[in-house]
Amino acid sequence: MVSDRQQQICAEAMFVVRIATSDPSKASTRAQYLEAHKLYLRNTKLKIIFSGPLHDAGGRPIGGMVLADVEHIDEVLRFNEADPFVVNDVYSTIEILEWNVTIANLQVYCIIP
Repeated sequence: MVSDRQQQICAEAMFVVRIATSDPSKASTRAQYLEAHKLYLRNTKLKIIFSGPLHDAGGRPIGGMVLADVEHIDEVLRFNEADPFVVNDVYSTIEILEWNVTIANLQVYCIIP
């Protein structure tokens, strides 16, 4: 059973998603900085809810996604600027978007402090 408090916490949260598409011509650069990128994701102060690679229908990696819980979108903009993949031009496109939850299994994804 989802409590009113759980629903309120998720409704008040600000989620931002970063969707980045890798530049196919930068595959060797991507490989070179992959471990630094993963380390950055694991050690950032940004409150990441989910992150991981995106794949096309054939299973080939085409980019990555980060979903974060933030106070302001600027947190993700600053996080993005220091990501080793961004610094080394691995991505061809990056979108940073605010995301509003309308459907969720709150018992699984929203943890009550």
